[in-house]
Amino acid sequence: MRHRIHHLWAQRHRNQGGFSTIMVGFLMLAMMLPIAFIAESVLVAGRHATGNALGQESLRAVDSAMSGLISDIRLDAGAVDVGCSEASASTNTTTPYPLQGGGVLNVRVVCAPEGTVTEDERTLNIEAFVPSGVGEKSLGKSRIRLLDKRGGVREPGVVLDICDWRLGKHVGALGACS
Repeated sequence: MRHRIHHLWAQRHRNQGGFSTIMVGFLMLAMMLPIAFIAESVLVAGRHATGNALGQESLRAVDSAMSGLISDIRLDAGAVDVGCSEASASTNTTTPYPLQGGGVLNVRVVCAPEGTVTEDERTLNIEAFVPSGVGEKSLGKSRIRLLDKRGGVREPGVVLDICDWRLGKHVGALGACS
């Protein structure tokens, strides 16, 4: 009888040992799943934040490029009767802008007259492009009106009206100068 009790006791302990191992395995799995989901969501949020920061940096470069070109056009006395520059009615310039990550973003800015240019007034359309994979994408548009005379006296860019200024992926059509 003693032998039989010892045999039953040993058999019972062997069965519980396997159960404990399986339970520990399930508990580890149950703990790892939430940790994996949390880690994945942190990575996605980090990628999203980085993408937003790069997008904002591109928009700042486009805004700066358009502002710089408008400043140059406004003060160019030779462009008064022509449009965007002394050399021609339209201009097409590319300016490199350093990025915080160490790269360079080349912003191409195009200027073209809207309608007829007179000695008194010029209305100009400006559009900025940045490299995008295979080609370029437009990230900014503006329409400005420059008055080049005050009281009958020629003064290039004496008045600058910003009729419309748009930045972003979906800039759409520009509004008219009124």
